[in-house]
Amino acid sequence: MNTRNISLFILGLLAGCTSRSPQPDLPSDRTEQVRFDGTKEADVVWKENRPVEFHAPDGQVVPFRNGEAIFGNQIALVLPNESTGPRVTVFRQPQAINLLLDHFPYIYLKEGTQTVIETDGFKGEPYADPADRTLCWTARTCGNPDCASKTRNQGERPYLFAKIVPRVRLRADGRIDWSAADPALIEASPECPICKRYEFVKVYVPEQVAAQQQALAAELGIVRAARDRAAAKSAP
Repeated sequence: MNTRNISLFILGLLAGCTSRSPQPDLPSDRTEQVRFDGTKEADVVWKENRPVEFHAPDGQVVPFRNGEAIFGNQIALVLPNESTGPRVTVFRQPQAINLLLDHFPYIYLKEGTQTVIETDGFKGEPYADPADRTLCWTARTCGNPDCASKTRNQGERPYLFAKIVPRVRLRADGRIDWSAADPALIEASPECPICKRYEFVKVYVPEQVAAQQQALAAELGIVRAARDRAAAKSAP
């Protein structure tokens, strides 16, 4: 899934994935619509003020069990709401959320040229570019407010650098050879080449990607909390 589609997913979650607000005189047996993914609509059948069936847009009818109904890679959950009473909200399943988190763009710098390489998720440290077998190292930034690196921004990106361990080589079989590297350099904390500080150094994550990761992490937290509540209620 590309960045645009992920953004639309998150916007759908934040802007319209819960059931429509109920009226005080709603019957205990009713059918309500729930929206998710920004545009999709499904029906939730309630009996005695409890959701019993989820009617997915593809026609699939899924029963609610322990406060949830699973369809495809998504899950409809019953969430508490003090002002309206329990509401049904659709999220992605934890496995789907984790898959998205694992495949966000990861930024490397090519050894020698410092060329920026973007991969589909973390590929190890270092990562060998399959195009030319050059080793690539995690791109980092310095958050020191007094660091002069702020004057060296590279377009929309901040000043990037990498902790490159000398004498690390790529074997013919594709494995990384650390045998000739200095153990002290391997263990050393990454240091900013400008201010020579290490405590402000962090892995570079583009702002848009960081925001999307935070939204997905929040979604994952909601799903896990809802399942924990349901498990606690069903426990003897």
